[in-house]
Amino acid sequence: MENLSSSGAKRIDLNIPNSSHSYAYRIGDICILNIDSGGAFIGKKADDILFKLPSNLLPKSRTIATLGSFVPSLSREIVVYIEPNGNCILKSQNVTCQTAYYGNISYIIQNLF
Repeated sequence: MENLSSSGAKRIDLNIPNSSHSYAYRIGDICILNIDSGGAFIGKKADDILFKLPSNLLPKSRTIATLGSFVPSLSREIVVYIEPNGNCILKSQNVTCQTAYYGNISYIIQNLF
């Protein structure tokens, strides 16, 4: 895979409090999120907002994704929806986040012009 940092992609820090790292690469109308939640999602339950994307990274339509856990005894992977308004919402039922979650999420960005 091509190195994104040399492809003209712009790295954008998502500034999710208490995350180990959270950033996005934007390449034209494509966005790739890279998230290591660290402690940011601990205590979150179904329908809680996990984070909000900046206006230049809003998805064109609802994006459904999973994030995995390295500690299966504490939790399973979680399902998240990223809404066109930028809210990333935990959708897994009967789950309270107890650990860090990791993943990459790709989607098409809204054309605001």
